[in-house]
Amino acid sequence: MWNELKGGCAVLFGVIVLALIFALVWQVTSAINEARPETRALRAEQAQHEAAMNRIREEKAANAAAVTAAFAKGILDAAVVGARIVLAGIPLAALAVGLMLAVSHFAHQRQFVEVEGVPVARQLAMQGATVPMALMQVELHGQAAIEAARNPRLDVPRDLRHLSVRYGNQAAPRPRLEAPPTVPQLPTPAETPAVAVPTWEQVNAAGLLANPRGWLVGFAPDGQAVRSPGWDAWVHMAIAGLSRSGKSNTARLILAQAAQRGMRLVVLDPHAAHPDGVGYGLEAWPSLVLPIAATSQAMQEHALEIERWLSSGCVAQPTVVVIDEWTRLLDGQLSAAARESVARMARAVATSGAKFGLHLMVIGQGWTVDAASHVRDHLQIAYLHKLRPDQARLVTNAKPPAVESLPTGQAMVWLDGEWQRVGMPRISGEAMRSVTSRPIIGGASDSRAWATAQPVAQPTTATAEPPGVSAAPATATDNRARIAALAALGWARNAISLEVFGHKDGGTMDEITQVLGPYQSREEDTRMGRFYVEEAPDA
Repeated sequence: MWNELKGGCAVLFGVIVLALIFALVWQVTSAINEARPETRALRAEQAQHEAAMNRIREEKAANAAAVTAAFAKGILDAAVVGARIVLAGIPLAALAVGLMLAVSHFAHQRQFVEVEGVPVARQLAMQGATVPMALMQVELHGQAAIEAARNPRLDVPRDLRHLSVRYGNQAAPRPRLEAPPTVPQLPTPAETPAVAVPTWEQVNAAGLLANPRGWLVGFAPDGQAVRSPGWDAWVHMAIAGLSRSGKSNTARLILAQAAQRGMRLVVLDPHAAHPDGVGYGLEAWPSLVLPIAATSQAMQEHALEIERWLSSGCVAQPTVVVIDEWTRLLDGQLSAAARESVARMARAVATSGAKFGLHLMVIGQGWTVDAASHVRDHLQIAYLHKLRPDQARLVTNAKPPAVESLPTGQAMVWLDGEWQRVGMPRISGEAMRSVTSRPIIGGASDSRAWATAQPVAQPTTATAEPPGVSAAPATATDNRARIAALAALGWARNAISLEVFGHKDGGTMDEITQVLGPYQSREEDTRMGRFYVEEAPDA
């Protein structure tokens, strides 16, 4: 047994020795490994990482603490402000409540109240005792009316001293009733008076489109022609108004003058085939540089063509770009692509078309901010026919006079920042077909704006060249005919001299005297008669 115990102890001792040896070897190996540069670098990197993580944790904790403190401070400040407001409002609320209670108290303390002008005890009024009083007043009023009918009042003359009433079988004379006094009528709102406007035939006979002083804008209320300061007074124009207010007539008056000035035309009109359309009657004009565009595709093609003119300077003569139904075209009547092209073209012509001799004329109703924003800042002249005031302001961005009551064919013209009421003659689409047969007056050299345009080749789609742009000097026979025509319109001799000759002197007045005869009276030269006031239909 001792041997077995001894052997067991020896084994245990051997195990312990091996364990010690293994631990020693492990320690030595670990020490050697730790002493390596790679291990030291790894330990240093781990230490840095741990330090960085500790800093991040500390920053997060600090930020969270700051946010919490700021939030708590905001809540505290809001509570303080709210408390101050509440404390400040308590006295005012108490004062208001006190005043209401005082008023109510004093009102209830009144012993009497007035019912139909009669003082009545408050308690009786609250109990409904005033109803019998009202019925009694009605009954008394009826009895008084009956008694007044039974005993009519006799109006005795003032100079009668005695009145003796005798009773007999004769019927009493019926008192003579005087006519009731005339009740004055309330004044009715004054309507806008009509403007004395000659007919289209009279305008042509008098040569009112051929004046070298400037554009015929329209006719003033006294019948005199209103002209622009010069032929280059306007570059871009807007014509606005409700349906059938006279927009088409105004456009035709301007286009007729443009054609006779040798200007070219590009017309975008979805209603060109209708007799009331602006483009109706213009399809055969030699000055029409492109066919009239009435469809979405055609309008888009014309818009792209005009943009090419602007980019290349391809404008040989002054050209008017006419866009009828402008507001409707932008409001969904065209396809999206065509609408974008037309709007972009209009903006380009309005902003940079003047240097190329391109004029813009937009016509429309139902104006919106979008429709006006494309052209408003570049307009030199605007015609406002009958229109809502809010829409009228959108066109010029200036407060216009009353336009909602304008008769058909009249308009308020905005020119050089001033307003002028004018009327336009009635011009049908059929009448526009004969405009091209008239001699073209003036030319591109008359306008400073046109002189800057470089003459280059026209697009291949252009029509034939219009007749010559130079006008022969007016003959004495022409002047005599114009003098007679203007006199037939009731124009004064001074106005005739300015219209026909552009000035007034002894020679012009002598020539007028040769046609009209000696001066008779002031009434002869100042009367305004023989006008034809017509209403102009519009598309």
